Amino acid sequence: MIGSVELGSRPESPRFSEVVERAAVLASGPAALDTNVADTAAVPERVAAVRELVDLAGDDRGLLERAQRPYLDRIQRDSGDLPATGALALLVAATAHSDWRMDRGGRRDFGWSRSRA
Repeated sequence: MIGSVELGSRPESPRFSEVVERAAVLASGPAALDTNVADTAAVPERVAAVRELVDLAGDDRGLLERAQRPYLDRIQRDSGDLPATGALALLVAATAHSDWRMDRGGRRDFGWSRSRA
């Protein structure tokens, strides 16, 4: 368990810990980064994992960005930390996909039908 992480002088919310921990769980399952797959966006489990992280973060794209820090720190200490690398990859993908737009119905559109998946 990562627990409450404090960045700078501001303590992070419990949702921050939930996103950080969920990224680790998702990265250890079927959504794990497979270096044998050229297009990781084509792996349905990976797309589902990214969507789950985006949903957990809600409208807070910054939360996804901040959730990368614990994994960056781990990789900096140990460049061979593959679980941290997998979790970071999911968080980076989720951050890239959180550029929501409002569609005509007023709902948030994460752009899943566009070229990025």
